[in-house]
Amino acid sequence: MAAHANQRRIAAQEIRNMGLTNMGLATAGTVNQPVNLDALRKRTAAAAGTMFVGVGQTLSVLDYENDTPGDNLAFGMALYDATMATTHLGAAGSVLSILRQLWRNLRLCINRVTGIRLIRVKVPSDVETLDVKKFTAAEMLVFSGYFMILLFRNVSNNKYDNFFNERIAEMKALVGIPKNQELLPVFPWERADAVKTILGANTSFCRSVIECLIEETKVGDQTGKLADYVLDKISWAGMTSYRWIFECLMLTNSPV
Repeated sequence: MAAHANQRRIAAQEIRNMGLTNMGLATAGTVNQPVNLDALRKRTAAAAGTMFVGVGQTLSVLDYENDTPGDNLAFGMALYDATMATTHLGAAGSVLSILRQLWRNLRLCINRVTGIRLIRVKVPSDVETLDVKKFTAAEMLVFSGYFMILLFRNVSNNKYDNFFNERIAEMKALVGIPKNQELLPVFPWERADAVKTILGANTSFCRSVIECLIEETKVGDQTGKLADYVLDKISWAGMTSYRWIFECLMLTNSPV
């Protein structure tokens, strides 16, 4: 009993210590005229030839926003860019764009991730041509759950496909997607591991993800159910301090 109380105290102190640091805030720009996406993607991809950018440099990543709430075009564009990214850092930037779209409580911290500058592009008004799959709200939740679990779970190459196929199947059932509707992991293992390395190393961002999920569990809709599921899965990962933060704030109903 005393040992568990001590773990809660340690977790609470780590929450206080993991405050926002100076991460080089990059203000997102807004595109005010139609753009050629293919040309813009080539220019932004060329900005980063390695996984990490040098000091003082940033990689620009297109960050889509729907003109009409609920049409979900922006998610399809961001997911396409994530799968087609030419660099690991570009893929990580697209993951940030996806999470920013779906989880309002993450927007401020996402703008502060070092090395990635999000360029706001509204769809469809800012785009010359648009050919993108429209995803349902339930499908978008499942993909966002996949990306969040990816941040915290250490999964080896030989277990990656089975592990995430099982998680995706469970999340599909949770949000009411038919079992025979195919949804697959977005990244191959090497890309997934690199994205985890890039984003998972940012302790402030990871803390914000956990806080966001905890807040969303208070909502009784599909989003709340998925947030609760993701927290359950990441709480048993090799997360060191993150695991105890979750147990402190959620499992013990601590007022900290």
